[in-house]
Amino acid sequence: MRVVKEGGREGGRGRGKVVVYLNKICAWYRGDFAEGEGGREGGVKGREEEKMLRRVVQWFPEEARRMVEEGREEGREVKVEYEPYDWGVNAKATEG
Repeated sequence: MRVVKEGGREGGRGRGKVVVYLNKICAWYRGDFAEGEGGREGGVKGREEEKMLRRVVQWFPEEARRMVEEGREEGREVKVEYEPYDWGVNAKATEG
């Protein structure tokens, strides 16, 4: 997981955005995370993604959590992007 602030205030226009990069497993189980924030949304990805993010942000390191919260307060778009899942982690866990 990582959080990045992008763009904003170029020539006084635009607020930029905050991009939250999560492991692909969060996309696969997005609905399960969203359930704890008011239920599943019947396949509406954007709403489930926002609910999922509200749920998982509590486990972020303090600086990353602050970036997300400040981004929302500043009116920035908070966008979630998913990084590939590393299947090699599973193989390492079963070896040895």
